[in-house]
Amino acid sequence: MHPTALADQLAAATHDARTRLDHIAHHTGARPITPATVPEWLHGHLRALRDAIHSDHATYCPHLATGPTVAYAAIWKPAILTCAACAATVFRADHTEDTTCDRCRTHTPDTPLHPGLIASGPVLLAYGLCIHCHTDTTTPPQSIRVLLSVEEAAQRLTISRTRTYALIKAGEIESLRIGRLRRVPANAIDDYVQRLVDDQHAA
Repeated sequence: MHPTALADQLAAATHDARTRLDHIAHHTGARPITPATVPEWLHGHLRALRDAIHSDHATYCPHLATGPTVAYAAIWKPAILTCAACAATVFRADHTEDTTCDRCRTHTPDTPLHPGLIASGPVLLAYGLCIHCHTDTTTPPQSIRVLLSVEEAAQRLTISRTRTYALIKAGEIESLRIGRLRRVPANAIDDYVQRLVDDQHAA
């Protein structure tokens, strides 16, 4: 496939994933997470999923072989991606897993988990939280951190501080000057990672 056509399909699939995220959240009560509001514990799961995809260790349902399209994943069944039709069967959890929080791993057999969903590119990742973690991660909009220090940006990317500074200097990662401080917009990290994914698909 021509790189331009592939990039167009990936962009369309990413937009479709965001549209489906909003639709699913509206009809199921799942709390959608946007790139600017991703909590740290979810970043680890997203990194693990991306690593599995890039290292060819992910498992795919056969319907995803036709090209970039929306794929579904779940924290309780890592490194598995499916189409919408297969998701309900593949990601069906047993009673124990269905009542175990994906963040703190607390088993709550008498209390249903709160469903959550995040879009990362064309992938929709599902998870479930106990009431404590759900409340803890429901951060009011005014307290969401939109700017990161260079050290925090490096931690989020799992690279060194020196490498992060080099990427900022090269213009690969957007940054801002606030007085004597250098800050990285939270969404600049997601933009940089998405460009890396796009470039690797185009190569």
